[in-house]
Amino acid sequence: MSATCMPLEPAHSRYRFFRQFFLQYYAELCDFAQRFLQDPDEVEDLVQGVFVRAWEREIDWDDTERARLYLYRSVRNAALNYLAHQKNETPPVATIP
Repeated sequence: MSATCMPLEPAHSRYRFFRQFFLQYYAELCDFAQRFLQDPDEVEDLVQGVFVRAWEREIDWDDTERARLYLYRSVRNAALNYLAHQKNETPPVATIP
């Protein structure tokens, strides 16, 4: 069998499940993240980052409940880490006119 005839089903299946989760949970996870963060742009960046990390870690999308819980837990943890980082930042020094 040539390389061009190799079946792509496992990767395609993984992508299909991931896409389904993204479409189903993205807005819901953004709403959840807004409980922690006020800036809508930061919320979207945070949730997108969680999905990117989930894709890179090759989460088992077949186990829907476990994957859903992973996403919620990851959003919560990322939001809390973001807030802790913001709290530890020093405000910019005002310049004297």
